[in-house]
Amino acid sequence: MPFTESVSPANTITATVSSSETFVINSVPINDITYEWFLDGQKIEHETSSSLSRSTAELPAPSQQLMVNARYTSDMMRSGQPSDSFSWTVENTGMTPSQTPHWWLAANNLGVAPGDDQTDPDNDGQPSAAEYIAGTNPMEKSSVLQFSTVNIAPTGGVLEFVTVPGHRYRLEYATKLDDWLPVTGYENIDGSDGSVQYALPNTTDTSRFYRIVVWIQ
Repeated sequence: MPFTESVSPANTITATVSSSETFVINSVPINDITYEWFLDGQKIEHETSSSLSRSTAELPAPSQQLMVNARYTSDMMRSGQPSDSFSWTVENTGMTPSQTPHWWLAANNLGVAPGDDQTDPDNDGQPSAAEYIAGTNPMEKSSVLQFSTVNIAPTGGVLEFVTVPGHRYRLEYATKLDDWLPVTGYENIDGSDGSVQYALPNTTDTSRFYRIVVWIQ
């Protein structure tokens, strides 16, 4: 590097952030060096010093690329402006006490303090922590895990629900609400961008209940 003496965190291209971290580029002691910072290719506005602090609330992905560009802008340069750059892969490993990732909360413009994931910003009856597990949008009231199609006929019917990648599902039934059993063939469903359909069997049960169980893969 022409005029960069060191960076911090040093000796690594991957930085793990569980709370906050300060990134620094140390240049030679000369004037007229300017700095620009970029997160996943997007310039971070108003950040022009040789250091940048970022908390997990400001890192909206499990992993992102942070780059700093230092440029020598002296008027004494006859042509061109020599520059240095350095980048880190920044992994956001912050978690709430209930194991909601900070990156997911940050991506949805939610706080990451303990208890922030227990609020219900869209007033759909589910806290944000539950919406993370369900793969639903905590800022959209209509985004809920539910049977999207329920067609009931005298001799059967169809249940349908939408799944999302990265989640796994199980369909369960009960004749009493305290005695749930998995539906054979629907015990371990990989989520996708599609939906799952289940044809209701003919049964002599006077009543039968169904529910969806979901967890993170």
